[in-house]
Amino acid sequence: MERFSEIPEFKKIPGEAELREAPEVEEYAESPETPLAKKENLDGFFEKEVPLQEKIGRVLDEITPKKLNNPIVNKTLRLLTAFSIFMGGSSFFAKGVSAEEIEQGLRQPKEAAAELLKTENQPKETEAPGGWKKFIDRFDISVGGIYENLPPFRGGVSSDISTFKNLTQSDFYKDFSRDKYSKAVIAFYNSVRLSDNSADFFQKLDQLKNFTTQQKTLILQNLGTVLNKTYNYDMLENNQMVKISDQAMFQSIKEYLQNGKILPGGICGNIHTFLTKAAKEMGLEAWLQINSRKRTNHIFSGLLTETDKGKQITFLDYNNLISTGTLNYKDALGIAERRMGSITTLNSFVGNETEFLFPVKSRAQEKIEEAAGVTDTGKELEEKLKEGKIKKEKGLTIKLSPETKTIGLTKDYIGLTFFNYENVYNNPYQSLENLNALRGRLNLKGETLSLEADATILHLNLKDLDDGNIAYDEFIGRIAADFIDSHKFNKGEYGQFILNYGASLQTALRLPLGKTAKESTAGLMGEGGTGLRMIYLAPNNIGKFYVGASEIFRGQPRDAQSKDIAVKEAAKSFTVGADIKVREGKILNLEAIKSRLDWGEKLEIRGGLAGEKWRGGLAYEKSSSRYERFIPSAEKTTVAVGYKDGPKWEIDVLGFKADEKYADAENRKIYGAEVKLKIFLW
Repeated sequence: MERFSEIPEFKKIPGEAELREAPEVEEYAESPETPLAKKENLDGFFEKEVPLQEKIGRVLDEITPKKLNNPIVNKTLRLLTAFSIFMGGSSFFAKGVSAEEIEQGLRQPKEAAAELLKTENQPKETEAPGGWKKFIDRFDISVGGIYENLPPFRGGVSSDISTFKNLTQSDFYKDFSRDKYSKAVIAFYNSVRLSDNSADFFQKLDQLKNFTTQQKTLILQNLGTVLNKTYNYDMLENNQMVKISDQAMFQSIKEYLQNGKILPGGICGNIHTFLTKAAKEMGLEAWLQINSRKRTNHIFSGLLTETDKGKQITFLDYNNLISTGTLNYKDALGIAERRMGSITTLNSFVGNETEFLFPVKSRAQEKIEEAAGVTDTGKELEEKLKEGKIKKEKGLTIKLSPETKTIGLTKDYIGLTFFNYENVYNNPYQSLENLNALRGRLNLKGETLSLEADATILHLNLKDLDDGNIAYDEFIGRIAADFIDSHKFNKGEYGQFILNYGASLQTALRLPLGKTAKESTAGLMGEGGTGLRMIYLAPNNIGKFYVGASEIFRGQPRDAQSKDIAVKEAAKSFTVGADIKVREGKILNLEAIKSRLDWGEKLEIRGGLAGEKWRGGLAYEKSSSRYERFIPSAEKTTVAVGYKDGPKWEIDVLGFKADEKYADAENRKIYGAEVKLKIFLW
């Protein structure tokens, strides 16, 4: 197999004759992040967390049992104390410090926990005698599935896993002539040799817009090779991520090519920011992507490439070319995960050379977050605002589909869920072969405040591109808090007004487990939101009319070159709806939601008719994306029919059809159906 190898280490910039005989660019060299990734991320996490533990300890020390008369406050503080101890312990063990250091670092939270956990003279809650009623009030079972018309890979490559070997660098450069190769390499060296600064260099790249995509990509690979040589290991070891000027990066390139000396430049974020700028100067569509490689946090570049086989999304990791054979970004991330041997959880963002825009998720990440109970903060807040209060539920839940099986038990303050996923359709864009997860949940719910804490242990089998599997374990911890309250205004002859308002907060942390944890780093996400809903109840119960608004915020990396976290508005929604009594026992419901998202706009319209036993509904969603390369525009229609037999049981049958459109790609149709059965036992 013909391979492009690494450009030679010239002591001076060669002439054209030497370049025409130059070896080619090496395929998939090791990343500098791999051996030192632990220092790059865990040190910073450790340094920030220990002072936080000390602050928590000081606060808890001030709390005495006399202040804990409220049972909800008591249980909440116990929960937060337990999480404080756990989080501190996890960081210390990740760093590998001694037992004495662990004891010293956790001293204050431990003392506070001991004070809180003393036996107090509080009346014990009574409960009904044994039987199923002690554990289950409700039984839910749902059966369903989703079908997608997955197209074959570009260039006639089929969807069989064995053909992924065709998604290689040699296939990308197939039929690439030696003459075009030489012209591209000469143009790269001349762009450096004849430039005095970065502005000159970018101007010369701008003059190469008439080159083919293959030539431009080859220039970027040569540039990536040189920048890899100038990798700043001191910055990595010192856990520094700072912005580096284009001039400093260019100076490192020229010093290496002209004199053979290494002048340290930057690390992955700095290097791929420069590569992305270079790609855009040559007229390529390019961007930045946070993912992981060998389970270490990493930043690399994305490109839209076009050959005689058509367009595809291609990733560039230094000089390593990752063809994906698709224009569907979710699928492309799955190919990158398989190539890099790592699934990114909670920390996958797409951006440009100045900022990160929004999170993007592969199929595998969606399944992992589902298993860990990481939810859509905006949707969860909307549902809670409808109720106007904290809803307490307990029961047994079973969900079945061809790929996913879930069984969960919720009882008062405790929940336990088992999650299993199998890639039964052998979907080549899904990097997960299978996933098993066990999630435990603590629920503390009062009238207006609720706290949830999830702890999930996951075992994953990741597919590589050679039909092999990479197995590893992860822990994902999640904490969510909700405040929901309702205020009723005086009722008069003209009706009554009710104001529902609240706020939600969700944060999740991913930590690797086992032997492979030494070359892995943590992932972190945080979201919050506020909202309200004004409801008008018409006289004589003839109708309910409401308007609402909500805003969702997210914490995310600011840009590829720094460690700053930016708080960004992720969504702003406005809701209008009504439940109107059309005749005795018949209610017509209508609702419209207009959302402005960080990637576009979304419109949702729902309507239905409900009687004493039967109900039916129709929902239509349309999203218009400003960034169709990464988030598709889509339309979705859902039809639902339900039947309820008094307080005993109810059943719903749902079906939907969706169309997704990524930039330059054909529409993809997705179909789904589900049957939900709910039985109230007592």
